[in-house]
Amino acid sequence: MPDHPFDRSVSREAALHREAVSLLAALERQERLSYLHPGDGLALAGTERERRAAIARFRRLGMRGGVPDLIVAAPGGVTGWIELKTGGGRLSTAQQCWCDGLHRLGHNHKVVRDMDALVAMLRGMGVGP
Repeated sequence: MPDHPFDRSVSREAALHREAVSLLAALERQERLSYLHPGDGLALAGTERERRAAIARFRRLGMRGGVPDLIVAAPGGVTGWIELKTGGGRLSTAQQCWCDGLHRLGHNHKVVRDMDALVAMLRGMGVGP
């Protein structure tokens, strides 16, 4: 089956997610930070019908789209909100709303496109590897 450019983009972004979480987990084991990866696990849940039912249940409980991919809590009350994108990947409307709102409130939010950018952000938060 031939590769589709979208499929390659998705697998690059999935690889970035895995690598980022691996780094954050290692730093967490060293008690240098805590992190949350709220990722859209619902996209992988069961059949399409089950997935839609799960999304409806979570939306009734207040789940919102566009939440950044990673939330990092560093020493001194420093928090970072990270959206992972590869290549020319663009923010969805909901993701852009989160980005704008977090910046408006003075929060540390970055769109990170590779591991070097993630490491730079973590260093800026005082917890770089």
